[in-house]
Amino acid sequence: MEKLLKFCFKGSRNYLHSTDVFNTMLSLFGKNISNIDFSFYRITDKNILLTDIKPSSNESLVFTFSFQRNKEKFTYYGLETKTPIDCRYPYDEDAIVANALLDLSQKCAILNSSTKYSFIEHLVALTKVMHLNFLPPNKGKWFFARLQLLEVPENFLPLKVCLKQKLGLKLTRSSVFVDDKLLGSIYFSLVGEK
Repeated sequence: MEKLLKFCFKGSRNYLHSTDVFNTMLSLFGKNISNIDFSFYRITDKNILLTDIKPSSNESLVFTFSFQRNKEKFTYYGLETKTPIDCRYPYDEDAIVANALLDLSQKCAILNSSTKYSFIEHLVALTKVMHLNFLPPNKGKWFFARLQLLEVPENFLPLKVCLKQKLGLKLTRSSVFVDDKLLGSIYFSLVGEK
């Protein structure tokens, strides 16, 4: 299976956003999937060729998306094409986290209200807020690196993300809770200024 995926830039960003890839994967494979493991390996400003054939080299690999459906495991690979992303759409990340609450003792960020945006957009924005509030300032930028989810929640409130582990200086692991039920882990990676 091979499919060309065309994306637009999100807001003022000039790179393919992980949330757009995740939402596209759900539109292709449905929300009734489980044991999701979504890893983003590098930043790109190009469109993606999606394939179920593992590439012989990781040179053009942008992401992997694995999941289970009816106890069968599937893995797809997102490969960078030469076709640049050439469109843009508005995105108001601040609106998502405007009502975020911080639990300083537990190092958690919590959302009790949603916006028009998707689950993954809420989750990534909330995780970013958590990083900006609980980790020391730095010259780099925190990017989504990996998401491990038991399932995609239909109703995702209240949504809570708690910093659990710093893996060296450039990687974090945070727990994702929906309605106080542990749903999985999200990883962010620190990338230096370009």
